[in-house]
Amino acid sequence: MILRLRSRRTTNCFFNQIQLFSTKQFLGSRRIFSMAAKMNTLSLNKSEEQLTNIFLEVSKLIGQETEQEPELRFAGGWVRDKLFGIESHDIDVAVDCMPGYDFAKRLQTYLQEKHPECRTRIVKIDANPEKSKHLETATAKILGKDIDFVNLRPHTFSNSHLHLNTSIFGTPLEDALRRDATVNALFYNLRTKQVEDFTEKGLSDLENKIIRTPLPADETFSDDPLRAVRCIRFASKFNFEIHPDTFLALKNHSLHERLRSNISRERIGVEIDKILSHCDTSRAFRIIHDSGLFAPIFGPLLGHYKNIVSKNLDSLSLIPKAIDLFDQLREEAPSFKNLSCSVRYVFWVAVAVLPWHNWTYVEKSKERSLAPILVRDSLKYSKPIILQVESLYTHYPAVMKRISTLSSHVELSRLEYGKLVRELGQYWKDVINWAFFMNLLTKGSFTEEVDEAVNKVLPYFDSLIKNIEDHDLTEAYSIQPVLNGKELSSLLNTKPGPHLKQMLEESVEWKLQFPDRKKEDYIKFVTEKYKTDSFGQK
Repeated sequence: MILRLRSRRTTNCFFNQIQLFSTKQFLGSRRIFSMAAKMNTLSLNKSEEQLTNIFLEVSKLIGQETEQEPELRFAGGWVRDKLFGIESHDIDVAVDCMPGYDFAKRLQTYLQEKHPECRTRIVKIDANPEKSKHLETATAKILGKDIDFVNLRPHTFSNSHLHLNTSIFGTPLEDALRRDATVNALFYNLRTKQVEDFTEKGLSDLENKIIRTPLPADETFSDDPLRAVRCIRFASKFNFEIHPDTFLALKNHSLHERLRSNISRERIGVEIDKILSHCDTSRAFRIIHDSGLFAPIFGPLLGHYKNIVSKNLDSLSLIPKAIDLFDQLREEAPSFKNLSCSVRYVFWVAVAVLPWHNWTYVEKSKERSLAPILVRDSLKYSKPIILQVESLYTHYPAVMKRISTLSSHVELSRLEYGKLVRELGQYWKDVINWAFFMNLLTKGSFTEEVDEAVNKVLPYFDSLIKNIEDHDLTEAYSIQPVLNGKELSSLLNTKPGPHLKQMLEESVEWKLQFPDRKKEDYIKFVTEKYKTDSFGQK
């Protein structure tokens, strides 16, 4: 199936990449798609038009030098998004008769000579078949676009090591059949200005909102198990349905094992980051759970089990409840409605490792919750995310202890509120909201009962936050001692030691109790308290 694409300098972009592809947006984009299909026209913006002309000129030069002019195609997601009227800053360029890296190097030389304002650095990413990365890729940034150059993949690379031979190239049909989904297997031919649908399903699947693999799904996922996660991502991003045959393949246990052992965790982490940042995360997590992929993606790796000293029974059954609860709280609980994007992201990461949060893991002779270890090792996330998830799971019981006190109608002192904030740390408010979530999650059924539970429990959590704010303790975690260790040691004529550390913490507590008093007041207080011997003891 072929759709003609016409070049223009203007384009209409109605889609915010940070937002979900909502039903309303899809209906609008579907009208654009249908109109484009009937009129055989789509629009290139100015930079895309300029890139096309540059690439064609380089292709022509290569043809003059080698007597074989490469046929160039924009591939995959750029074509899909363009059909929907969505702007994309990432373009894959498929080359038919030479390695993508060789074309990119010739392009680099051409830009230096003819377009110095567009000069770029070429980065080569080698194939890694053991981790299911079958093709060598060259990357560059040109005119604000992230460009990947790659040769067309042959149908043989999944069953042999022929992909290591860069002189073997596939046809457009072979390449299209080896992609993750039909909607991502479309090409835009730069020379003919046509959209090419070699699978003969891509355009119809776009129009009918279907995610399916070009080949039988077991074969597609065997080539690269990460394609399973990508199919879930696209379904949850565009609100598409996964074809029944494709979903059945997602449940295949051999896929689960290959995903756990054959794919680099960095690649998995990148896909999950895209789900959390740009997709309907609750829908994606439901698909991941229902297909049995939750543990292979988020759970312990083989190397973890030797250091796990205790674990619960399987708690994967909590996941559907956690997803439903999270969605409901975002609609009904003000504190969850107002979560920032970054906090919501961290909460979803915490949900991802929820089944293992009270498994105990030994590392460097210390026992820790397994949850943050999984964020680090299974998803390869950055240290700030790891620390925030660890804070949620480590400290929410302390919040529940204070909530129990408040629910008994016993008021907390300013000192107690301050000590709580210091215990919870910088993300104290997030920990309190997470404790509210965990409190509801572990209270059994919450369908019709959620409203009642929220009304009954939420006031105590809101009161806890409000009292901390009213006491001006929101940054109590950063309060420093009135005197530093050297000053205190000199004042009390005592040597450093554990007792001095305790005295420093006591000075912080004094500051929490008496926020309006001066340094001189504390000096008078502490010298009176410790009419001391040389060890600072009464």
